[in-house]
Amino acid sequence: MVDADEIRRLGKRFRKLDLDNSGALSIDEFMSLPELQQNPLVQRVIDIFDADGNGEVDFKEFIQGVSQFSVKGDKLSKLRFAFRIYDMDNDGFISNGELFQVTLVEFSIAARDQFSVEGDKLSKLRFAFRI
Repeated sequence: MVDADEIRRLGKRFRKLDLDNSGALSIDEFMSLPELQQNPLVQRVIDIFDADGNGEVDFKEFIQGVSQFSVKGDKLSKLRFAFRIYDMDNDGFISNGELFQVTLVEFSIAARDQFSVEGDKLSKLRFAFRI
């Protein structure tokens, strides 16, 4: 659970991110969080934070979502959050297709970041050594 000091700190951060002062974060505003900019599953994170499904994250949703990452947060909440990222259709199960989809996204981002592209081609030798 988050304490009063952390809520104040998060309130400051929320107001800084809320560029249009609407009281809610749009996807673009949410994407300005450095922690999410390189995350290949950012849309899933936003979808989970957006509890009411209106396409924006209000302050209450922001606090509830961010508290999942808090050092003080309990492990079960963190595990549930991680599970929800993979459970894309929200049916309570992670299907082979969902696991494949997330793994593919993560691998493609990792490959892009790690492999040196020479022109339009990745050298076979470099590819082999990376794997």
